[in-house]
Order: sequence, then structure tokens, then C-alpha cells
Amino acid sequence: MVGNLHALALIALPLLTLLACVCGGKPNRPGRERAALLGGALILIVLAGSFAGHACTAGQPIMQWAIPGLCLLATALWVGNRHLMNGLALVLTLAMFGLSFHYSEIVHGPIYVGDPNYGKAQAARPIRELRMASEAIRELAKQDDAIYPAGRMAEMTFVAQHRRDFEGIVLPRERLEVSSLWHSSLTRLYRRTSRPVEMWFPGGKLSKASDRLEWRERLAD
Repeated sequence: MVGNLHALALIALPLLTLLACVCGGKPNRPGRERAALLGGALILIVLAGSFAGHACTAGQPIMQWAIPGLCLLATALWVGNRHLMNGLALVLTLAMFGLSFHYSEIVHGPIYVGDPNYGKAQAARPIRELRMASEAIRELAKQDDAIYPAGRMAEMTFVAQHRRDFEGIVLPRERLEVSSLWHSSLTRLYRRTSRPVEMWFPGGKLSKASDRLEWRERLAD
């Protein structure tokens, strides 16, 4: 719902600006005044882009300041009615800062993310842990020829007996998945979902099972 409202706001701003340009009369301003208006608009655009940005991979609010910013420039150039121009410029400025900060807030929440590749980056750690667990099992297989039943790696007896070798790499975790929404190409907002997963031991001798470990969706006990 929040993403839909965000998208509708980005769609409404250019339409509102176009309507103001058509109905606001032809501008007749001196060149110095036009330059001052454009300069002020550019300063606001730079400030919005600078303050709302953040140094992380969750996504940057580019469209959130670019679309209102371009509308602000168009308003300064082509809306003749001064009262209409001032009112619309205020709305666009508030929208530019508001949407940018709102984007930065929601992409750090539990529902949205701003990068479609965010899930791929997060998937590297489980793959690395699977490889480390396989290597640890191969080492144990050199001195352990017992047959073990299939089950959760975190509950295996050989893991409990050699806890230091498996510390921190066989614990259940969340698998992140990122999917596109109808407005993702405009808003750069994507749906994030997560599922609980656990490392699974296939059963059998350690020497034969080491390469068959996998992450499975965790079912309720």
C-alpha cells in the first residue's frame, strides 16, 4: 500500500506540473529573474539529492528527487501565473524532500528494498557456510566411518561433538527473496520477502554426504 501511494505521487507530480504549464499563462519574466529561479531550483535539487542519499546497498532515492526536481525546473520556466508558480514550487519542493526521505526510510524496513540484486548479494553468505560445513565434514570423515540419519545439521551428534568446527555456520537463517512490483521501474521499490531455512544433512556416511548438504525451508516442529 505504501509503495502504491509512493508511485501515485511520482505519477501525479508531472501531470500537475503539465496542467499548471498549460493553464498558468505564458511567462513574461526578465532574463535575470528566470536565471535566479532556475538557480534556486537547482540548489534545492542538489540539496535533496545530497541529504537523502545513504551509503549502503539498499537503494538510492534517485527518481524521488529527480522527478520533482525536473518538475520544479519546468515550473520556473513555463508557469506564467506567479501565485500558481509559487504554490506549485512549494508543493514540488516538499514532495522532493519528502519522497526522498520516505524512500530512504522504507527501503531499510521489512517490506521494501531499492535494489533488485539485493537478494543475490545476501545469498553469498549461506553458500559460503555450506562450503565451510562440507569441508569440515570431509575432515571428520577421515576418522569417522559411522552412518548418520538424515536431519538438521544443527541437531547432528557429530556437530555437537565437534562444535568448534561448525560454530556459526549451521544455524537456521532467513533466505531473502526480491520481486518486482508494477511500479518498480518508476519508484525503484521492490518487494522483499524472507523464509526461514536450515542446513540439512542427507544421511549416510560423512564421506559420501559431505557434498550433498543443502539449505531447506524450515518447517514447524
